[in-house]
Amino acid sequence: MDKLDDLESKLFNKNYSDMSERESELLLEQYKLYVGMMDKISERRHQANAFFLSVNTTLVTALAGFITLFYKDKTQNVSIAMAGVAGVIFCLTWWRLIRSYSQLNTGKFKIIHLLEEKMPARLFAAEWEALKRGDGSKYTPFTHVETYIPLIFAGFYIALVLYVLLR
Repeated sequence: MDKLDDLESKLFNKNYSDMSERESELLLEQYKLYVGMMDKISERRHQANAFFLSVNTTLVTALAGFITLFYKDKTQNVSIAMAGVAGVIFCLTWWRLIRSYSQLNTGKFKIIHLLEEKMPARLFAAEWEALKRGDGSKYTPFTHVETYIPLIFAGFYIALVLYVLLR
């Protein structure tokens, strides 16, 4: 039994090839709720990204200002380096959160695709096919783009720490 069959056996209580009208209505309601939950997760994901982006932008601006003000005062190097290390840790946390949301969405889409097999139209499955299943030459999933942002900020913080410690 492959993983998708195993998942399907956990998802459905019985063979749904002969659903009653009431069961079809219930399945549609569950589908709507599940897709709504997925939208809420995407909304939380975007809010988390906005938070991390705001904090990183503020930290980068503050560190740049701090370096400008105290450029000749080498006693501040430790403070600046510690802030840079904190920035790297913050970025790694952000990157991990993005990956976690991506994994959660992947699982949710598997469930949605299975639910759609019991419905007249398979909207999400058709959309994924239209996007060539995430083939980079046709469509770049948001997560692929999204994961670079914390890594770019982390690279900046690492460069900052090296600059401060080596000057």
